[in-house]
Amino acid sequence: MKKKLWVVTYNFHPVWAGPAERFLRYYDGLTERDIEVTYITLLRNNQLHEEIYRGAKVIRLGNSEETSSIKKFIELATKYALKSEHKPDTFLVLLADNFNAPAIRNLSKNGIKTVYVNTMAFKLSNSRNILRRWVSKHLNYRFFKSFDTIVCSTEILKEPITKLGINQNKIKVISNGVSLDRFCPAKDNKEKQGIRNLFKLPDDEPIVIFVGLRVERKGVIDLVKSWQIYKEKGGEGYLLMVGDEQHENPIFTAFYEKWDKILATIKEKDKIIIHPPSSEIEKYFKISKLFVFLSKQEGMPNVIAESMASGCPVITTKFEGFSDTWGRNEEQLLVVNREHNEIATKIATVIKDDEYYRSIQKAALEFVAKEHAIECTLDKYANLV
Repeated sequence: MKKKLWVVTYNFHPVWAGPAERFLRYYDGLTERDIEVTYITLLRNNQLHEEIYRGAKVIRLGNSEETSSIKKFIELATKYALKSEHKPDTFLVLLADNFNAPAIRNLSKNGIKTVYVNTMAFKLSNSRNILRRWVSKHLNYRFFKSFDTIVCSTEILKEPITKLGINQNKIKVISNGVSLDRFCPAKDNKEKQGIRNLFKLPDDEPIVIFVGLRVERKGVIDLVKSWQIYKEKGGEGYLLMVGDEQHENPIFTAFYEKWDKILATIKEKDKIIIHPPSSEIEKYFKISKLFVFLSKQEGMPNVIAESMASGCPVITTKFEGFSDTWGRNEEQLLVVNREHNEIATKIATVIKDDEYYRSIQKAALEFVAKEHAIECTLDKYANLV
C-alpha cells in the first residue's frame, strides 16, 4: 500500500514561494518511490477546492476568516487531516507559526508523523530584556519540539535549533537537490536562439539574470543600482529579472513605494527586462551568461544550484544563512559584498574574462553533480514518510 504524504504550504500556485515550488518538483520522484503526495494549501479567490495541477493533487482549504494568518491555516489543515477519510501517514509543513505547536502535537498523538522543513535562517532573540529572551526561546523550543522530525537543508540552518536544546536525533540535514535532467546547459547555440525567440528576448548581447520574488529581502534594489553602474561604465548585456511581486501583502507596502521610485529611474540604455514567474525557469538559465543573487536572508535557495547546474555561474552575497554548501568562493561561485561598485566590477570581470568565466562554470557543474543531485534528496525524504 502506498504511503500518504501531505505537503502543507500556505503559498502555492499561483502565489509561489521557493519551498512550495521545490516540493512540487519532487512530486514525480516521490511518486516513483511509492508515495502518494497531496499538496494542501490556501483557498484563494475563484479557485477550486480540489484540482490537479501539473499532475499533482491539490486540496485548498479555508476562507477569508479561517485562514487570515498562517497560524489559522495550519490549525485548519491539522483538523482536516484528522477528519479526512484519506488520513495522511505524514504531515510535512513548509511554514508554520510558533503557536501551532499544540495542533502539531495533536497529530502525533493520533498516529500521524509530523515533519517541519526549516526553510529559512533565524536568530535567537538578543533582546536586552531577559523576559523577552526567555519567552522567545521557550516559544521556539516548544514549536520545534512538537514535530517528530525537523529537516534543515544545511548545517548552518541546524545550528540555532540545536542551541535551543532540541534533540539532535530528530534533526535531519537534507540538501534541496537539483534535477540534472531538467537543469543542464543548452546543447548548442541553436537551442539558445530558440529559447530567446520563445521568450521574445533580444539576441545581440549576453543576459544577466535574477530569479525570485521582487521583495526587500531579495536585494533587488541593490541589483538594479549595481546594474546601472555597470552600464554607465560601458558594460554590455541585458539584466533580466524573472519573478513575482506581492503588492497585495501589506507588509511590503513600504518596499514597493521604494521599488516604484527605482523603476522610475530606469532608462532604455539600462537594458533591464522584467518577466513574470515561469514554470520553465530552466530555459531562462540556459540562455543566461550569469546569475546575480543579492539576497539578504535565505534557507537554501534552489536557484543557486539550479543556475550552476545549467552552466550559468553565480554571483551572490553572503546572505544570512549562507554556507559552503553551495560551493567555495572563487572556485564554484563568486561572493561579493553588498556594495554597488564592487558588484558592478565583478559582473564586468566575469563577462569580459572568458578563461575566468569558464573555470567557474566548469567547477560549478562538477560540484552540483557531485553534491546536489536530486535522487539522494528524494531517497532521504521518502525514508521520512
